Amino acid sequence: MKKLLFIKTAVDFEIGNHPHGPPLGLMYLAAFIREKSPYRYDIKLFDMRLSRTSIFDINRIILEFKPDIIGCSVLTMENKCLHAIAKLAKESNNKIKTIVGGPHPTIYYQEILKDENIDIAVIGEGEETLWELLKYLEEEKDIINVIGIAFRRGKEIIFTGQRKYIENLDILPFPAWDLVDIDRYSKFNSVIMNMILAGRKYMFIFTSRGCPYKCIYCHNIFAIVVFPKKLWDFSSLIYNHDNNKSAIHPIISSQIIALKHFLIQKL
Repeated sequence: MKKLLFIKTAVDFEIGNHPHGPPLGLMYLAAFIREKSPYRYDIKLFDMRLSRTSIFDINRIILEFKPDIIGCSVLTMENKCLHAIAKLAKESNNKIKTIVGGPHPTIYYQEILKDENIDIAVIGEGEETLWELLKYLEEEKDIINVIGIAFRRGKEIIFTGQRKYIENLDILPFPAWDLVDIDRYSKFNSVIMNMILAGRKYMFIFTSRGCPYKCIYCHNIFAIVVFPKKLWDFSSLIYNHDNNKSAIHPIISSQIIALKHFLIQKL
């Protein structure tokens, strides 16, 4: 069984970001790979934003977990941190595949792939692309046939084309909540979550993807049209983790924000 280490980068080492919530994108990726992949992966997720993570902490995690693949989700302001992690990964084991995704690689993959420590960039939505990419890597096939990635071949940077957006969001499983410690996120106060959820447990799920607006500064990773999930007929969800059941109550629903927020109450 191969090991896949997901890392949510921070603005810099020793800082932390005070996250407004868990790294939902990586959690959807993990859940999708678990459900769809014909190959089994031991998946670990580390969120640098939760603490003042040092370069030595990342090195320790890599040495202890011994991943075959490292995947980082990156915003532009976290770019410096990404390159340091990629360098560390290759120094630890040059056979580790380093894959990056998120808003920054989607827009600036040409710049990112100038770093020879970074192997592949996933462009746009990641679930189907990463699933197919991992399959090709496992079977040692030519990844040039995987739509939605960019990579180096010699000195040339190759972009395989834009993958079609996932219109039927109901094919996506719920995020892999078992990979994160929900309690830790409730300790952060942020502008986005505001005082409604301060100090209280909450969870996210996407209820739609896309946005009808065309702001020129936006990464537009989910397209300019809205793809909603089917309307769910519920007033609460039941979350069961380690045999501890909790009721998860909807707090805010917004098609534009594309998130549904939930408070968690022990049963």
